[in-house]
Amino acid sequence: MLPTMPPLLFDFGTTVWSPNNALALATACDFAYSKDQIGVGQQVNATLGTTDYASFNSKNNQVNPLKEDTQAFLAAESLLGEDLSTDWVGVLDAVAEVPQPLPPGALRRAFIMLGAEQRSRISAQPFLDRLEGLAWTEIDLKPRKQEDYLHRYDLGAAVTCAPDLWRNAHSSQLFWSGRFSRSGETFCYLKIDRGGPLRRSAVGKRIKLEDALNHALRPGRLGCVIGGGSGRRYNYIDLALIDVRAAADAIRGVLLRGGLKTRRAWLLFFDDTLGAEWIGMWPDSPAPPTPKS
Repeated sequence: MLPTMPPLLFDFGTTVWSPNNALALATACDFAYSKDQIGVGQQVNATLGTTDYASFNSKNNQVNPLKEDTQAFLAAESLLGEDLSTDWVGVLDAVAEVPQPLPPGALRRAFIMLGAEQRSRISAQPFLDRLEGLAWTEIDLKPRKQEDYLHRYDLGAAVTCAPDLWRNAHSSQLFWSGRFSRSGETFCYLKIDRGGPLRRSAVGKRIKLEDALNHALRPGRLGCVIGGGSGRRYNYIDLALIDVRAAADAIRGVLLRGGLKTRRAWLLFFDDTLGAEWIGMWPDSPAPPTPKS
């Protein structure tokens, strides 16, 4: 499971609207207070990895789910701040009641304290120092056949020593490396175009490359391999890096010595705030696959 913490609730108080105001829910995040007929009470049920936003209306008003989701996102970001909401807020959902509300002004501080408590439970050691003691999990997927693949959408089989991290990285929830490391590690992955169909020999080559990367990265405390996988078109190697730039240079050296010829090889990042960033493994590497406009 993703890191979680006990529910944390707050109440905006009562925001009231006229019955015919169709934009009431969409604009409630502005925290405007009027004196019309209909009250709207709201809460946030915040968990690390999942923040639920609740709103409930009078009997005369029906909630529009799309507007409610927009309101939930903007309200959470307004109260917590962009960094905190990006780092810790996951799914936004709606519930019907505010059983034990918390004043809005107290939410951010309480959220920070609970986040700090959760981070204190994360190992103080980086992955490279505890790799041998971790269990490995196998994962099977069924990707659809396409001409090319964004992100890791062609992944068919994978292994990982960090299953909670892997699940977060492959879910619709935001990813932040700080949820899984207190050592300043950045979690990323190497994506390599095989140039051919997946065969048993390709899997063996990927595993050999993983071993070579660990030999290159761990002695200098640059990072380590925490997983890998094979897709319909690409091979993937998951990494926990302490020094991204120095590690990228070391990875290039390993690929060069291993005779990798394809220029379609990149270091990409799990963090949503780094989602548009990439490091080509060669000076003339093209950009990785991106969504078509």
